[in-house]
Amino acid sequence: MLGVVACGGQEACNRALLASSLLAHYYNPRTSSIPIATGADGAKDESTPRHEPAEYEYCIEGFDNMGTDNIPAAGDFLRETLMSAGDGSVTVQIQAAFTDVALLLQSDAALFKRKVCRVVAMGAVQASGGNLTAAPAFNNDLDRPAAQAVYSFCASQRLPLTVISRDAVPSMPTALIKEIAAAADPPSPLIAYLANAQSASLAALYRKICAGVMPPRCSKQWFVATFCDMSPQDRAGLWDGTEPPDDLDMTRFLSGTVKPYDPVTLLATMEQPGTVGTEALFHWESAAVRIGGTTHYVFDSLEQVQGD
Repeated sequence: MLGVVACGGQEACNRALLASSLLAHYYNPRTSSIPIATGADGAKDESTPRHEPAEYEYCIEGFDNMGTDNIPAAGDFLRETLMSAGDGSVTVQIQAAFTDVALLLQSDAALFKRKVCRVVAMGAVQASGGNLTAAPAFNNDLDRPAAQAVYSFCASQRLPLTVISRDAVPSMPTALIKEIAAAADPPSPLIAYLANAQSASLAALYRKICAGVMPPRCSKQWFVATFCDMSPQDRAGLWDGTEPPDDLDMTRFLSGTVKPYDPVTLLATMEQPGTVGTEALFHWESAAVRIGGTTHYVFDSLEQVQGD
């Protein structure tokens, strides 16, 4: 791994420090290090309300000891990393807003084309008229012009693109990470952080639904059906009516599923496109989209990501 760019949420700097903290628990910083850079902050304009991070977001051992002195800005970091890499040797993976990659394309498109062999993105795209068009997706919507710039560049410059949409990600039991954390011996601060962050972030999501700031599809009924796996009989006695009250502590009922969107995108990055047979995690040919002689891969259904 050549490096990580942390961005968005008007918390790019803190997220860079968090990435450094997480990696320090996974790698021995004395023998291995992965560079971290600070990317675009994510504020669309001055009127955008600043994100107020919840306590759980940065609650991991070592975070408070991290310093920002050695964390570069994304623009210089990405440019220098590409310049030092071999031609056609770099895979760029996008798991958040496309802003930093789009900015690099504005300033160094020729360098990007020469050094990058493949782009993998967590988003959604439609192929039409010889172009790749950004479709509705959270990461696309964070900076839609940037997402479209990256998609169009890949189409026009014949740079292979792999896109993983939310509809192509299988569900995973919410209890799994808690079981892994409980079984860890010795206890793992990294796994404990992930387990706590999952539970706390889902509780925060429920509060956002109650506050009316989520898309219409994200209703209380959707939350209960997805993350709580509760039948009407299970719900009897917990609340009256068809939906739970706003002040209910939903962490007590998290027994449903979540979508491991980021890990699936990472797996798609690690697997060689076109892999077939029992070792394949993805049905590559079923996702193939050919534009101008270049094959791109658009995964938009669950059946494409189950493997053989």
